[in-house]
Amino acid sequence: MIGVKKTARDLTFYPPSHPTLAQSLDRACQNLLGLLSQQSPLTITVGRDGLQYGKAPFGKENLVLRQLASELYTRRIQRILFDAGLQPEDVRGFLEMLAMDPRRVMEEGGPARVLESKGVTRLKVTELELRFQEQALAAAPTPREEPAPEVVVAPVEEPEPEPPPLEEAPTLEVLLNRLEEATGLGSYQRTTARLLEWGRSARTSNDIETFVRILSAFVFHTHPQSVKPPWVRSEAEQAIAALGDAGGVAYLIGKLCEKDCALDDDLIFLLVSLGDAAVPLLLERLAEEETLSARRKLMGTLSRLGPAAVPHLIAGLKDSRWYVVRNLALVLGNIGLPEAVLPLRQVLTNSDPRVRKEVVKALTRIGTGPAGEALMQRMGDPDPGVRQSVIAALGTLKVVRAIGLLADLARQFSAFAKEVDAQKGAIMALGAIGDPQVVPLLVGLLRRRTWLNRRLNDEVRAAAASALGTVGGEAATEALLAETKRAEGPVARVCELALERLARGR
Repeated sequence: MIGVKKTARDLTFYPPSHPTLAQSLDRACQNLLGLLSQQSPLTITVGRDGLQYGKAPFGKENLVLRQLASELYTRRIQRILFDAGLQPEDVRGFLEMLAMDPRRVMEEGGPARVLESKGVTRLKVTELELRFQEQALAAAPTPREEPAPEVVVAPVEEPEPEPPPLEEAPTLEVLLNRLEEATGLGSYQRTTARLLEWGRSARTSNDIETFVRILSAFVFHTHPQSVKPPWVRSEAEQAIAALGDAGGVAYLIGKLCEKDCALDDDLIFLLVSLGDAAVPLLLERLAEEETLSARRKLMGTLSRLGPAAVPHLIAGLKDSRWYVVRNLALVLGNIGLPEAVLPLRQVLTNSDPRVRKEVVKALTRIGTGPAGEALMQRMGDPDPGVRQSVIAALGTLKVVRAIGLLADLARQFSAFAKEVDAQKGAIMALGAIGDPQVVPLLVGLLRRRTWLNRRLNDEVRAAAASALGTVGGEAATEALLAETKRAEGPVARVCELALERLARGR
């Protein structure tokens, strides 16, 4: 059920065709099918503040499950029944219903009717019947009474009930439900004021779960898929600015960097939702953070911020600290926007090989024509590891203009293993580019015999055989067939594997 809730969040975050969303839906479905293989159907009972399996409540201490229970209960769902044969489409339809405004769900006939309209057949819900008291009263006979004198009631400005008096001290759950169901500006503002006070107090007392719940409620009201009216979005944005100020952002980042925080997904979601306001503090913490796991979470958050983070990341490439520049290059590569190519190209001359190697990876991920041009200029990098990375990247990006340079390197014969590594890398890059013009060169290398440094020469021949198995074609196939009969040991085996790969390709 935690997986179902996380997939619901992914549904609001990613566009419908995004591969990450498809993976999340499939993962949630497979987890449920694993349970259904043990018991089918599977029934989950929903309460206002928790879930129940059979007679046993579960997850009351888990914020994610409490949020899920609240969302289900708000939509008048009493039970969920998962049937055998559940499909990702069923899970998606259920989560789309869960993402709908509760009032809209009721207007469209309730959750069961909405699921039916979405073609969901292997997942059913039972709805709460909240009108039984009204029906009982309507069925009971009423005594005859004298008609009461007509009372004229003055119209009120807002057609909704007054909130309970302050001394009732409503619970957080009540306030969040009241915020969700508010239909008038006054009611929304009053509830917002109470929640802001509660959120500030939660931050002061280090109650991260409460802080996350309150801030998340306002964030969902500003989501592009929200059906709330424009005035709700405006009020929610003001509330987010109040809770997500510099202190609030720093609080979220600090919790994210903790080792055993159970709210990583929620924290990353909120920081991404805060957008540009979160980037400077994320970068500041990344530059100071010493823990590897925390740095990875910070870089993952910056990567998900995407275009909002790019200007700040590019500006940070001028930092004098090598490890800062390396981390920023990694994030720019993950984001993959072409406007980062020119700034990264300038960093290819950085004095630290660790930085240059990370920049090569970043340019490879971005993968544009200018990225390939920038990499060609670093084939002569003084560091062997960087050179190998550049050569491999040119093959990965299929930079045809690099064939001449790679061919010159592939023809070299050396008695030194490090230089042979570069030669083999160039051969494999030529194979990855896959241009038929390289076949004669590769065939010549495959057939080359020498008694000097025979082991190293055999490594070069094996690399050529593997590259021919990638390029393919009649000439490549004939050369590989001939060499399987003449060659011995590893070279012959690589020729056989290359032929098998060509056969599978056909």
